This record gives sequence, C-alpha cells and structure tokens, in this order.
Amino acid sequence: MALKDFIEEMLRQVGPRPAGSESEFRAGEIIAGEFRNRGAEVSFHDAVTRPDYIRNLINLMTFTYGVSLALYFIVPAAAAALIAVMLLSLFLSRAVGTRVIHWMFRKAPTRNVIGVYRPTGETRHTLVFSGHYDSPNNMPLFYSPLKRYAGWIENAATLGAVMLMPAGILRALWGGPISCYDALYGISLLGFMVTLFFRSTMITNVRNLGANDNLSAIAVMVGLAERLEHERPRHTEVHLVSFGAEEPDLAGSLAYARDNAGLLQGAASVNLETLGAGTLAVITKEKSSGIRYTPGVVDLIVRAAAGEGIEAPAVAIGYGGTDSGSLVKHGGRSACLFGMDETGLFSLWHSPEDRPENISEENLQRALKICLRVIALTEEGRGVDSGGAG
Repeated sequence: MALKDFIEEMLRQVGPRPAGSESEFRAGEIIAGEFRNRGAEVSFHDAVTRPDYIRNLINLMTFTYGVSLALYFIVPAAAAALIAVMLLSLFLSRAVGTRVIHWMFRKAPTRNVIGVYRPTGETRHTLVFSGHYDSPNNMPLFYSPLKRYAGWIENAATLGAVMLMPAGILRALWGGPISCYDALYGISLLGFMVTLFFRSTMITNVRNLGANDNLSAIAVMVGLAERLEHERPRHTEVHLVSFGAEEPDLAGSLAYARDNAGLLQGAASVNLETLGAGTLAVITKEKSSGIRYTPGVVDLIVRAAAGEGIEAPAVAIGYGGTDSGSLVKHGGRSACLFGMDETGLFSLWHSPEDRPENISEENLQRALKICLRVIALTEEGRGVDSGGAG
C-alpha cells in the first residue's frame, strides 16, 4: 500500500482540519472507516478542546506584560505582582497542564478515534500506536532560519518579564526618580520587544494542510491496520489511536490518558509525529517542559529501527512537545518516533512547505517497518519489560 496516497486522498476530501472544527470531525469519520474496513474494533472517545488556546494565551500574556510595564512608575508593587501572576500561570500551564487557565477560553468538541486488534490467543502484551490528525496554522517562528532559535526567543521574552519583578519590588521599597534598579526595567522593555516579535511570528490565520503534521502518522497507522487485518499477533493486543486537538492544547491525548490510565500503565505506547520528511529519531525528553519519555519505550523503538537496518537516534527536543507527554503525565509508558530536520526539531513544522509533494513515501515506509518490528519484538517477549526498563 502506498501510504502517501492516503494523505493525498484525505486532503482532497477534507483539507485542513483545525481542532474542534467540522473538518476535523469529518477526518475522524474517514479514519474510523479506514480502521473498520481493515477489521478493527472501532470506537470514539469524546473530549473538549479550547481551539484558540495558544492564540489567547499569547495575547493574554502580551497584554499583561504591557500593562505591568505601564504600571511600573505608577504602582510598582502592582506591576511586580501582576507579572508574577502571569509567570506563575505560564509555569503551571506547562508543569500541570493547560487546564490551569484554559477554562477562560471558548470550548469546542473534539474526538479520538480508536481501532483495536485483539490477538488470536491470550493477551500478554498491549501496544498503543498513536498520532494526532488535526492540523495547525502556519507559524513563521518555525520557518528557517528562525526555527533554530525558537527556544531562545521565547526564553528572552520570559527573562525580560522575570526582570520586572525585582525591579518593581525595589522601586516600591525605595522609590526615587531614576535608580540603578531601573536598569532591570530596561531589560524588561527589551524583553517586551522580543515578546511582540514572538507574538507576531506565532499567531497567523493561515491554515496549514498538515500533510506531514500529522497525517503522516495516521497514514502509518493505516498501514499497520492493513497488515494487522491479515496477520494478527498471537499474544499482543494493538490499539491504534488517532488523537484530536493536539495542536492547541493536547486535549485529545490528555482526555484519553485520563480515561484510560489503567490500560496505559500496562501498555507500551509509541506516538508518531511528522514522519514523512527528515531523519527518523526517537524523543527522550521535552526540554521546554521538562517531561521525560519512558526509557524502556525509547529503547524498544531504537532496537526496532536497528532490526530493520534503520538508524533512529534518541534525542531530546529543545522546543515543543507531543502527545507522548500527555500519556506520561498520567502514568503511561510512552515515547515518540518522529521526523527531525537539521534543527533537531519536527520536519516541515507549521510551515507552508508541509504539503504532500514534500513527503517521502520511503520515509513513511521506514516508519511503518519500525512499528511492525516493535510489534514483533513485543510478541517475542523482547518488548519494554524484557530488559526491566520502565
């Protein structure tokens, strides 16, 4: 089966699939049909997303930052307090989850599509292959050459906001016309300029086709379904899970992980991202959030790739995250196989170049071979638990 054909047909029928939209729903129905036609037990898992979360979060943070700067010479203590609340909210939204502040924003329904293949004999192992099917907007921050510096740009904006806290506290305590601590305010002003640049390069209204991000993952799962229809494992149950609403707030994977915690704790989960271009690699950690993926699953994917003669290095990504993070947060065991470009980040990420003509069928087939080898290793008892790594 040519996996790229699935991507092209999905785009002909649906096009972009923003989270919480009617087109996302239609895409989910098509995916369900693909799984069902290949003998899977298909079900839906409903969730709620905030489709404007990223846009609203950035706008809220930028507005709060600007107000705090304006208050500095008038009510410096209020400036420090306001920026502290903003930074705490931002930190908690990363450490705890988007629910910290997403309740403020518009709701929309989304859904996960699940296809299950039962083994022919007793179930001894469970594998979950996953990937999201919603599509993003274009984000110029992730175009070359800015993409390499995305993390630095965000950190510079954050550092400027942080400097406003001691500056506001010192001015509230000692006042004065112009003092040495106002140099910190100067740093904050520069940080605000960076924040405005960050906002302008992260927020656009241009819909992205999402061929690589992330129909490439769904195409590989359809390839898995085609193989599993005719070749069921004897002792390994396989779940194919297509997540909705990854792009704005990971809503699909967070809801799935919460409602299937028992399943995920006993399973190994291989999440799939941007597989149609770049170098295949395995994510070990999200540096921006501090989330570490499961070493045993990382090792399983790397071993599976090596078994197919494919080099898939284990890497920590400097910026961004995946649905694996949602699964790990809820006690699941997960790692992510992804397509990586020369920046060490996701290939064709939120870029106008993310079109079918830039996707490699060879890349998709390599990813499929790795996933099939993951099943084979697990079936042979050489999966996540074989070496004692968790």
